Amino acid sequence: MILTRKAGPGRVARLYMLLIAIACLAQYAAADTELPKSAFNLSPASVELDDVGFIAYDPDEFGNVIIAGEMRGTFPEYRRCAYAAGPEFELRLNSDPAWEASPGQFATWEEMFQSELDWGSAPEDLVGLVKLAITVAAGTPVVGTPVAEDLPNGHIAYVEFDWKCAGNPGGANTMLQGYALRGSTSLQFSYWIYAGREEAVAMATEILAKFEKLDLAGLRK
Repeated sequence: MILTRKAGPGRVARLYMLLIAIACLAQYAAADTELPKSAFNLSPASVELDDVGFIAYDPDEFGNVIIAGEMRGTFPEYRRCAYAAGPEFELRLNSDPAWEASPGQFATWEEMFQSELDWGSAPEDLVGLVKLAITVAAGTPVVGTPVAEDLPNGHIAYVEFDWKCAGNPGGANTMLQGYALRGSTSLQFSYWIYAGREEAVAMATEILAKFEKLDLAGLRK
């Protein structure tokens, strides 16, 4: 459910390696790889993870370690309904400290990241994702106005919508996406929960707070 990045020209080799790593996560997750506990804890306690992958490349000649992690899961407290794709949770963590060697290099990395993320379209894209997640057979959701918020330690976009089913008789729903940066380490996450804006934003705030305290140096060991 995380927004698809634009595939623009002129990628440099290190960014390309990160994207290849993300594409290969399922293969690595099937092998005997372990997600470090500190990264594992970025996921909210209410999420049951069922697909986890983590890659840490060997250090380069300067000791820099590229890492790429991804986790997906569901919310056991919410019973899935027929003809719908959720509730669900997804989180990605990527890092390449080599970009931080100089202000110019970091500025280049940040510009590429923001260009591919295309965050300006995130609120409207969420409306489209709601319509994709719920089929016609499941009924038509009543979608509210999408909202984007800049928080002190990250950015979120969300949309509330009303849609009832046997597993969600109250009808409250929120689909949310968010991201944060710490140097050239990026966090992206998205989820759909059977709850309103307040609970959805509180969950995002928890994730961002954990990311802000994450021991990146320890994660790369």
